Amino acid sequence: MAGLITVRQRPGTAKGVLFMTLEDETGSANLVVWQALFDKYRKEIVQSKLLMVFGKLQIANGVTHLVVRQCFNLSVLLRSLTETDLPQTLARGDETTQPVNYDGRSTAPAVSAEGAFHKGRNFH
Repeated sequence: MAGLITVRQRPGTAKGVLFMTLEDETGSANLVVWQALFDKYRKEIVQSKLLMVFGKLQIANGVTHLVVRQCFNLSVLLRSLTETDLPQTLARGDETTQPVNYDGRSTAPAVSAEGAFHKGRNFH
């Protein structure tokens, strides 16, 4: 199976087990990655945006999971989806295009729905 990683969860109560969700054009799939396999494929799991996995399908009590046995980072293929000259890096969700103050707030002026600039309130 291959798809975009939408969720990575590693609960403290799961004894090192990683739960991931991959999504493709047909839907989403739940993956289980045991601690030893995570240690082996850590780089692929942490760095990938598009991941291909091989594993064993497990169906228990009406819940279906794929227990992962191998992982491959296919994120480089995402760049071939566009014909424009985009930067070679993929966007990260925590990056911003606006300058940010020391306290994390944007330095861009606030604009009302009418298009007029207004001064924000300072709660410090």
